[in-house]
Amino acid sequence: MNDSTYVYIQSFDLKRNSGYNFSIDLYDGIKLKKKLIADNINWKEKDSTFKLYNWKERKIFKERDSIFSGKSLDTTFTFTPEDFNYKNIMAQEMNSPELIKFIEVSRKRGIKNLNAYLVELYKRTSLPIASYILTLIAVGLAHRKTRGGIGVNLAIGISVMFIYVFFLKVAEVLGAVAGANALLNVWGPNVVFGLYAVYLYFNARR
Repeated sequence: MNDSTYVYIQSFDLKRNSGYNFSIDLYDGIKLKKKLIADNINWKEKDSTFKLYNWKERKIFKERDSIFSGKSLDTTFTFTPEDFNYKNIMAQEMNSPELIKFIEVSRKRGIKNLNAYLVELYKRTSLPIASYILTLIAVGLAHRKTRGGIGVNLAIGISVMFIYVFFLKVAEVLGAVAGANALLNVWGPNVVFGLYAVYLYFNARR
């Protein structure tokens, strides 16, 4: 599928390679150019073709429309039955290129809420950065002089670490909510604690 082609199928059985209530629309900009519908559709794996049953095709021209129909039709499309199989795939099971491709394909299919997958994608860069930020915070606190000595700094460091991790987890949950800005939520804690780490670092050098 692409930006000018829209496919709909009510149900498709991957085991039987068959489905029903199929339609495909071809657009030129916002103008519908062709529409093909069929009561049933079967995938012929041997030939890599689809067989349509009780099909009807409408071609739209400037001054007239042409309508064709028939009992069966063998044809090919740019997709396969696997493209009908939208599942709530665990994002953690995909590597980054696969996850990016999955998100792009899902967007073209018109799936609105992909925040759970976007959160997983952004986490893969934000979490490594978070480890550097925690290290920088630890360095800053280690060189910070307090009346209570190293024990106080250690307690502060552990508290900051738990608060940081807590906000990272909360940000993931909030980012996965429909309508939320996944990028802002995932990276928000890094920005806040990153600024704190920079502050500690430069103050420790004084």
